[in-house]
Amino acid sequence: MINFLSNAIKFSKEGTKVLLSVNVLDTQEKETNVFLGDTLLAAEMFMKFQIVVQDFGCGIPPDRLSSLFINFQKIEETGSMNRRGVGLGLSICKALIEQMGGSVAVESELGVGTKFIITLNSHCKVRKLELINMSKKNNLHTSSEEYGG
Repeated sequence: MINFLSNAIKFSKEGTKVLLSVNVLDTQEKETNVFLGDTLLAAEMFMKFQIVVQDFGCGIPPDRLSSLFINFQKIEETGSMNRRGVGLGLSICKALIEQMGGSVAVESELGVGTKFIITLNSHCKVRKLELINMSKKNNLHTSSEEYGG
């Protein structure tokens, strides 16, 4: 995220805002929930979420969008070559996101700005603190390995 935010700030016009939003697109509960009687102690969840980083800067020319994630490719900044960076940041970010099962999309309009849309999946195990404290009083086994905590 730091690279996307850093680029958004770097290519924004002075005095404009950079927007960051995180939206949960989907959640699913797995069938391996842990109960004490009828009380839910822990739940295994899958989440799909989207992170959007948007700037209101110079934008990216349409003919350069296809090379944006290629190593050592840099976008010209207002007629002169951008001398900041070596052109690896976005390609590394995209590769890491894809290795985690996610995706990156980009929308841009010259003179208006650019929006990067990152979609990721997450698998997590959730415990309710008050229920965990109750389980300790009742000598129930709650190892962090078993519950992901």
